[in-house]
Amino acid sequence: MNYGGYPEVVLTPEPQEKLDLLEAMSFDYIRKDIFEAKIQDEEKYFHLLKILAHQCGQMVNVNELANTLNLSQPTVENYLYTLQKSFHIALIKPYYKNIRKELSKMKKIYFYDLGLRNSLIGNFTPLDLREEKGAAFENIFFRETLYKHNLEHIKYWRTIHKNEVDFILREKKAYEIKYNPSAIQLSKYKTFQKMHPNIDLNFVTHEDLMDFIHRPSK
Repeated sequence: MNYGGYPEVVLTPEPQEKLDLLEAMSFDYIRKDIFEAKIQDEEKYFHLLKILAHQCGQMVNVNELANTLNLSQPTVENYLYTLQKSFHIALIKPYYKNIRKELSKMKKIYFYDLGLRNSLIGNFTPLDLREEKGAAFENIFFRETLYKHNLEHIKYWRTIHKNEVDFILREKKAYEIKYNPSAIQLSKYKTFQKMHPNIDLNFVTHEDLMDFIHRPSK
């Protein structure tokens, strides 16, 4: 949850050594990606990655990113493609029965390694003490979900009225992720249940995570 899953980091015993190693490895890996992808503006590539680290679990607006970074939209899309191919970030699609809508709507971002993400935002505070623990916990759930489901089978649901469910898996199960059980308001999900009665809606809190991890995939 804090230091991620890079083997060298996991096997290093001291927390400060973990931090130093993570910073060095992240920098080296990203520099390698920049070189191999022939990225021309290294500084803005790093800046984009840091912005995305603060947007965990949020929708990615390419036009907004382009304006913020003073880059063209195709350049930002190329940077995002490189980050995905390098397995630094994953972008999941919205769930729609209409494939055209699914392809045209904004995607949500998650990081493959939470150690990298935490290094980029400079925050290794224990999860329960963080202001953004909800977003970090959602990313943890996503990362564990990848062990059971292909990325193409993981989507999210959101309407124009901002009704939303965090994850739709294989069009069979839906998961709403809340760090604290008290944050769950069942009335907010009536629209989803009415529109998709055949999709089983589940809630996962920090108390339920281990149960979900060890639950057989269906």
